[in-house]
Amino acid sequence: MDECDEIKSLVGPFTDGELAPNEMEEVALHVVTCRECKTALDDYRMLGVALREVSTLPTLDGFAQAVQARIERIHLPLRVRLVRYFDSFGERFGAGIAFGAVAATAAVLTVVILTPYARQLVNSRQATQIMAAAPQAASVAASPIPAIAPGDHKDQPTSATSELSKLEADSPSVAVWNEPRTDTTVIWVPDQP
Repeated sequence: MDECDEIKSLVGPFTDGELAPNEMEEVALHVVTCRECKTALDDYRMLGVALREVSTLPTLDGFAQAVQARIERIHLPLRVRLVRYFDSFGERFGAGIAFGAVAATAAVLTVVILTPYARQLVNSRQATQIMAAAPQAASVAASPIPAIAPGDHKDQPTSATSELSKLEADSPSVAVWNEPRTDTTVIWVPDQP
């Protein structure tokens, strides 16, 4: 009889599906074998059906809008408004830092990738300028130049144009010339494809 009293107390939650799976199984097995508990379960179910028939459900038209309007009219304390503002500010700040990190990474990758091409462009421009000066150097070199000893250039008067001591070329595409007064040696090599 103690078991029946326990089962009868669980009939309501059993019908509503509020019991744990092992309790649901225990009540179901007991109701199958006990006529008195089965009657209690049937009575509880009939009471639920009768109550649902008698009660009228309120209309819920506009309920959600009314609740939302009421929420909007509630004045929030200053502390809550400040916390919400700083929370949203923190989210925007975090997004800004993430965007900045992505932009910095893109800039570094761009510099790393484009630096060799920029150097190549600068070197080709310098070679073009040297090539433009090469015909003038060749004509100067073709004229007779007096031999100058390495230490003699200090005593010679300086002129507006530089004199080249010699123009050498082991290969037709390479030119070397020396300017003794400033100890400058220029080697011209054309761009390599």
